[in-house]
Parts: sequence; C-alpha cells; structure tokens
Amino acid sequence: MEKKLTINNSTNLFGNRVFQAIIVSGLFLQIGIWVRNFAVLLFIMEKTNGDPFAVSLISVAEFAPIFIFSFIGGTFADRWRPKRTMVWCDILSAISVFAVLVTLILGSWHVVFFATLISAILSQFS
Repeated sequence: MEKKLTINNSTNLFGNRVFQAIIVSGLFLQIGIWVRNFAVLLFIMEKTNGDPFAVSLISVAEFAPIFIFSFIGGTFADRWRPKRTMVWCDILSAISVFAVLVTLILGSWHVVFFATLISAILSQFS
C-alpha cells in the first residue's frame, strides 16, 4: 500500500482566518515600525544637520528596546492572555506611533527621542 503525500494541511493553515489575521497584523505592524524608524531618523538628520551624536542617539532609542524589552515582553506575554495582550499592545503601539507623528509635527527634535523610545518599548510588547 502506497501513501500519497498531500498538502492539505498547509493549505488549511493558510485558509484559517485567525492565522491570516495574525500574519496580516504582523506584517502591518512591522511595516509601521520600520517606516516610523526611518522617518524619525530622517527627521533627526534634517533638524540637526546630520549631527552624528543625535543620529546615534536616535538609533539607540529605536533599537535598544528590541534587546532590552523583548525578553520582558515575551515573559509577560506568556503569562497574560495571549489574544487580549496582542490586541491591547497593538492598539497601544499604534497610538504611540501617532504620538511620534504628533511630536514630529509639533514638537522639537528633543521630544522626538522620548516619544520614539516609548513607542519602541510598546512595539516590543506587541
């Protein structure tokens, strides 16, 4: 008796609405994070005339939370209810991206550092 290999299991996975929602949500979240990081970097370069200290400081504010808070966020995400945690962290992350946008429009470039740091921390929890 010969068994046939089928790909029904993988097509069922991509046909699953919850899986599709998680993949699309993650895709948009990552696009938003990287667009935010690049926009803030360009803003800081423009406002400081390419000051190396300011550019390196904004890079630290954007990327240090990835290394520091990924462990903390992962630990809490495992202890909390996953669906509720994902939804609230995504909402807070989206709000923080809008806060960065507002600081870009209204605030000085010094305030952008703090708003970007908070937004990067919230992105790690999501």
